Amino acid sequence: ADSISSDEEEMRTLGSSGSESSTPDKKATAASIFTEQSNLVSKCKRFEQKYRMALEQKGYLEELVRLREAQLSEAVSHNKALQQSLGDAHLSHTLEKQQLEYIIVELQNQL
Repeated sequence: ADSISSDEEEMRTLGSSGSESSTPDKKATAASIFTEQSNLVSKCKRFEQKYRMALEQKGYLEELVRLREAQLSEAVSHNKALQQSLGDAHLSHTLEKQQLEYIIVELQNQL
């Protein structure tokens, strides 16, 4: 804080004293340094905002990925259950068909 106040005092001193020809140059230099500093601060703030937005987007996308993975896992489990059920139904129908064919053959033999 001390260096900033002494810099400000030097700038005031530079601006208020000196010959007429050197004063505008010194003022222009001080103004350009201030402008450059302001530009750097603005750039830093913009970069920080972009960084925060990127972090938020990253968190959002990671949450979407977790959600999609959970949905995929659930869908895979559901698919396995359906395939098992289909396999059981196919086996059951095959056995029922064989039993009916056996009954038909027995009935034909009785006739």
